[in-house]
Amino acid sequence: MFHVKITCAYAKIDHIESARVIAEMTKYHDIYKFVCDRIKPSERSIQRYRDEFGRYYEVLLQMTLKMAVKKGFTEFNHVVVDGTIKKAFNSNQNMISKKETNLLVQFYKGLEVDLKKLEKLNKPAQKILNDKEMSNDEKLEILYDIRTQFKFTGQDKIPMNDIEARMMKGKKGNFHGCL
Repeated sequence: MFHVKITCAYAKIDHIESARVIAEMTKYHDIYKFVCDRIKPSERSIQRYRDEFGRYYEVLLQMTLKMAVKKGFTEFNHVVVDGTIKKAFNSNQNMISKKETNLLVQFYKGLEVDLKKLEKLNKPAQKILNDKEMSNDEKLEILYDIRTQFKFTGQDKIPMNDIEARMMKGKKGNFHGCL
């Protein structure tokens, strides 16, 4: 059980969500072999463990992020990919605020909103507002995801390119940011 716990924790850090992929990694990937001490847990064992304890990893990661921000360890200005630190391309002009997010949620819920405030929204909020290809329900879903990120990170502004990048594959072929 201990090896499954460590392997699931490492896979979470590595953004691998599929129990099948994790089981395969323990057979062929050197780091996973080392982490699980060459014990190869089955896909079913990994899935059962994650079903029972997976939510604790999510909470632990959320708490770690909040503490890092609170202690001033990060301002999310750098990105680490495979141990290489790179400057993040999170422009201040590409941030959406809590205030803007709440205003858009009110608008798409059909509540009364001051149209002058909608006209003064920053570029990322305008992008959501003016997107003709998305339905209002899809826009609300995105806005709810953004609200969730505010809760997880404790920040007042969220970079929009991070939200869009969640469904992009990394160089290992896995999806970044899947929860």
